[in-house]
Amino acid sequence: MDIDDQTLVVGTVGWLLPIKGPEVLLEAMGQVWQHRSNIALVYVGKGDLEKPLKARVRRMNVADRVRFLGWRTDIPDLMHSFDMFVLPSRNEGMGRVIVEAMAAGLPVVANRTGGLPDLVSDGHNGLLVPPGDAASLGRAILKLCGRPDLRQRMGGQGRRRAENFSLQRMVDKLDALYACLLN
Repeated sequence: MDIDDQTLVVGTVGWLLPIKGPEVLLEAMGQVWQHRSNIALVYVGKGDLEKPLKARVRRMNVADRVRFLGWRTDIPDLMHSFDMFVLPSRNEGMGRVIVEAMAAGLPVVANRTGGLPDLVSDGHNGLLVPPGDAASLGRAILKLCGRPDLRQRMGGQGRRRAENFSLQRMVDKLDALYACLLN
């Protein structure tokens, strides 16, 4: 990505569909940019809202701050270029992408919906906001933008939390379940 080192990067990965809330994230970033201009927004993914989002970015005159990267296979590498991860989904099951973000040491801002509160402990490894609430989402992003110490602490907590979802941990849990059922 062609983003300088002085710019904070807010990243999201997922389908650009209404249920995933990418337009809410763009609205929230409009509020964020009123306070801080040195923040870039990166969308990784494709979907029905891609063209409308790009048109809205042009209308907002922020094309220099928003990148649309499409589908990528190098998500772990991309995540290391983010300063925080945001998942604005209106509904979400487990949110595997959050586990990937936590494994990358990123603080997470997500909606308090579906299984996301099982992954993100508000104030511990990230911040939770009400679904569809662009103002709350913007405030949470601003809070992390202004606090590199908080981003680092939450990222570290998230990395430790992600260890619960490693392949070895899953195999150990299955092994313990089978042992229990066979006894």
